[in-house]
Amino acid sequence: MKPGESSAEDRLRLPPDRLRWRCPPSWVPADSTAELPAATGLEGQVDALEALRFGLESRGKANNVFLAGIFGGGRLQLLRELVEEHRGEGTPRNEYAYVCNFSAPERPRLLRLPAGSGAHFKRHMRKFASYVETELGQALESDAIRLRQDAISRREKEELAQVTEPFKQGLLDAGLELVSVRHEGTPMATPALLPLVDDQPVAPEVFEQMHEDGEVPADRYRAYRKSIAGYQERLAEMTAKVGRIVRESAERRKEVLESPARALLQQAITPILQEFALPEVVSYLGEVIDDVIENRIEGSAVRQFDADTVYGVNLLEPREADGPPPVIVEGNPSLFNLLGGIDATPRNGDPHDHAEHLTVRAGSLLRADGGYLLLDARDLVSEDGSWKLLVRALSSGVLELSPPGASRTGARELVKPDPIPIEVRVVVLGDLGLFRRLETTDPDFRDLFKVLVVLESTLPRDPESVHRYAGVVARLARQEALPPFDRGAIQCLVEAGARLADRPNELSTRFDLIEDISCEAAYLTLRRRAPAVERDDVEHAMVRILRRSDPPARRYRYLLRCGRFNVRTSGAEVGQVNGLALMRSTQLPYGIPARLTATVGPGTAGIVDIENEAALGGSIHTKGFHIFGGVLRRLLDADHPLVLSASVAFEQSYGRIDGDSASAAEACCLLSALAEVPVRQGLAMTGSIDQLGNIQAVGGCNEKVEGFYDACVETGLTGDQGVIVPRSNLGDLMLRPDLVAACERGEFHLYAVSRLEESLELFTGVVAGERRVDGSFPEDSVLGRAAARAKELWRQSTRRQPRPAGVATE
Repeated sequence: MKPGESSAEDRLRLPPDRLRWRCPPSWVPADSTAELPAATGLEGQVDALEALRFGLESRGKANNVFLAGIFGGGRLQLLRELVEEHRGEGTPRNEYAYVCNFSAPERPRLLRLPAGSGAHFKRHMRKFASYVETELGQALESDAIRLRQDAISRREKEELAQVTEPFKQGLLDAGLELVSVRHEGTPMATPALLPLVDDQPVAPEVFEQMHEDGEVPADRYRAYRKSIAGYQERLAEMTAKVGRIVRESAERRKEVLESPARALLQQAITPILQEFALPEVVSYLGEVIDDVIENRIEGSAVRQFDADTVYGVNLLEPREADGPPPVIVEGNPSLFNLLGGIDATPRNGDPHDHAEHLTVRAGSLLRADGGYLLLDARDLVSEDGSWKLLVRALSSGVLELSPPGASRTGARELVKPDPIPIEVRVVVLGDLGLFRRLETTDPDFRDLFKVLVVLESTLPRDPESVHRYAGVVARLARQEALPPFDRGAIQCLVEAGARLADRPNELSTRFDLIEDISCEAAYLTLRRRAPAVERDDVEHAMVRILRRSDPPARRYRYLLRCGRFNVRTSGAEVGQVNGLALMRSTQLPYGIPARLTATVGPGTAGIVDIENEAALGGSIHTKGFHIFGGVLRRLLDADHPLVLSASVAFEQSYGRIDGDSASAAEACCLLSALAEVPVRQGLAMTGSIDQLGNIQAVGGCNEKVEGFYDACVETGLTGDQGVIVPRSNLGDLMLRPDLVAACERGEFHLYAVSRLEESLELFTGVVAGERRVDGSFPEDSVLGRAAARAKELWRQSTRRQPRPAGVATE
């Protein structure tokens, strides 16, 4: 270092005020959320909201919406509010009702009714059913009808007598009698001709035995055998005539009743026809009258039956005539809940009393007809069959309410209701990964979901975005009846959003996580019986959340303290550097130090990545490793081939490693081993490197810094420990207050670098070295020592190689 120049530590050390951004109090628009209007936090997403509005208002049938970027347990409710705010006016839609299909009861008949009229039609039909059950029979008992019925009965009696009396007299003369015989095990009685003995009928087998015993004379027996065959034929003829007379009389009675009954029934349905002059309603009511006449009238009375069931109306989804388009949220998109289906069919003993039409149940797809159906894509694709049948319904524009498996337990799969035409706009909530998977695996997906809406994951870190944050917290406080949040609490939540963003000058839109912190802070406020949530409550809540997610990190620090992990946080070693890894085994990621080691020797194997050789390195890690191989060639720029054997490894790491955030640390580790310069173990580094030696930004910077700080606390803070981070990550820094306080006390330090040479100087305390005009480096610099060692290794490797005969060596 030249006189007057500052050391690398002084130049690159970050002041404490650069380690954590603090939200200015003036950016918070009020002293409390009680003074603020509620907001969703999405108001500033102009492009996304415009795309959503297009999807909701456009007329294209395939412009269903896939929306990515809303997270958390209340995401469907938030989406509902968003859709209700931006939905179009919609188009008038029908109400749908199922009624009995008398010719095919297993196929319930669909009626389309004007919106808002279905309940009235249902009341009309209930009133009609009551009339049939209680009043129609009384109305048919007039004197005129009774006289005509009596005349038919008299005629029937006379005709029956003309047929039966001669037959009975003939039987009596022949010593026979007609009786009804009831057989065991059956309720039916059949006519039988039995011989008479002492004017009493006896069974044929008894008569046979009496003949054998001599109790029946032979002439009497012969007369019986002769007459019985003839009378059997006459009995069949008489039975047929009697049946014909009875049927014809029943038809005459029915004809007597039909005309007045039709007139009475027509009068009963007139009010319905006046209000519902629809062709399909007129046709249905005509069939209702026919069913009453043909199946419900017996003799001169209406038989008992459940008219409210047979003529009941199954109104699937009532809706207002002038209401806005419905917005339906389906949180459990099972096949039955989504499409509807068939309940178990009640049965009684009458084959004419059908109830199949009452078993049909509507699903959320029909409830959303003419409006919007909101679904969580993850839940939808996880339900067996739901996605496939939703796609079918959207493609055809027709809803079938009895797809395979859609019926409830005990339902009869043979019930096939008429399909229903639907027009619905579906909005599914998911993530881009699922969108790409559906786009790849389902050929119909892109044809049906043509509108992709992607909400930005971050907002600019400015007063306007802070206003949105405050509005989101105000909305949560009102919805959940939480105490108000004061200005300091809002500032702290905004700072939490800055940390979650993990990007310079931005705030995260993961409002679900902000709400989680807010709810826990409110819990702490209520527990201490305070009127408002303060900054300390929010900070305490974040500590509690971190503690619940911290057991693996605490276990690591315990093992570090016990010496089970060989990571040093003080002293110096050649070819050993503390890298930083990000672990995601819990709800929140956490950082841990990872010991990197490198060895260099003569040979021709080149630089070996042990993780890759052990099949533990991911593709990104492998790419980063090969990049720092290029860095080495560029930095040294030797006039000879780089011929050496070197290996780099993550020690005590037995799982898969991916990412390139340790590539800069690996380069420093290898150069330390090559130059044989010790590295400070009190420093750790994160950052990727390009082939030009520039240090590039990485993710999870805050967690990695905090992970090494916690490790240093476990082993003892020395005052010269710290972390090297990429300068391009400075805008991401939102370190814990306790770590910032330690830096203010000089117990811990952060350094920001842009070049690999700066990292080398911090790690080694030795100047990295600048190339001279002749291409060489100062001999005492890190790069000078590395170049000299590389040349020596090349010479050693060259000497070890066998030479062809006649080739001279130095």
